[in-house]
Amino acid sequence: MQVLGRSNVSKVLKQTSSWTNNTYLVTSCMTRLNLSNKLGFHFFTTSRYFNTSSRTLAMKSAVTIEKLQMLRSLMAVYNIQCYVIPTEEEHQSEYVSKSDERISLISGFTGSAGVVCIINENSTNNIETNVDRSTINWKAILSTDGRYFNQALKEQEDNWQLHKQDIDKSSWQQLCIRETLNLSKPTNNSNLRIGLDPKLLSYDDMVKFTDEIQKLISATETQKITLVAVATNLVDIVWNKLGGKPSRMSKPIYKLDDKYTAKNFESKKV
Repeated sequence: MQVLGRSNVSKVLKQTSSWTNNTYLVTSCMTRLNLSNKLGFHFFTTSRYFNTSSRTLAMKSAVTIEKLQMLRSLMAVYNIQCYVIPTEEEHQSEYVSKSDERISLISGFTGSAGVVCIINENSTNNIETNVDRSTINWKAILSTDGRYFNQALKEQEDNWQLHKQDIDKSSWQQLCIRETLNLSKPTNNSNLRIGLDPKLLSYDDMVKFTDEIQKLISATETQKITLVAVATNLVDIVWNKLGGKPSRMSKPIYKLDDKYTAKNFESKKV
């Protein structure tokens, strides 16, 4: 695995911070209005998770697109074709604080379990000038389990793909690898890189990821995928650019009363 440190990305972020524009708003509105006319019904608000007024959905879609563009521009700086974002934080807990809700920030999904795989759209390092970019199928993928299928469908925008764990045949690792390999076909790039924050994935996940890479590329000698450990979390960079991520809670540690713990702290130390 390669390890990448902090890079100067301020120029990239300045270029992408104002990318939300009326084109995305109009396109999103018209898509939904045309669909409602064809099917003979109107969208309406049913809950806080499914606010489907045309204006709200269009604005949300534009914000999602802007965040993805900012993230993909950072991926281009690191020459990363796929970036993996797990729900878990550094202690592998899926119930995270506000400052660790990275999937919610980048995708809008608020469930407690999932993995996001972003395929790079903006890399100038891996796309030849004569390649028709319209032939490349850029993807933003959310993988989650059966508890959250309906919620994910309600919270995700049209530019996201839902991977259903234990329903779809591939694991999320296999899906990320295959989509990264698919990216190489129109770009003629044989040296592909999947980036991740090494603090957020468990050892078992890393071993499985590495094993799956070896299995899927063993049939070809022309393609290579490298897992790249990015020291600075790219979603955090986007988050801070958009106004700053919440600070972590800092509270003093306290001792539970012995009636809740069966044995006192001193005996457990031994």
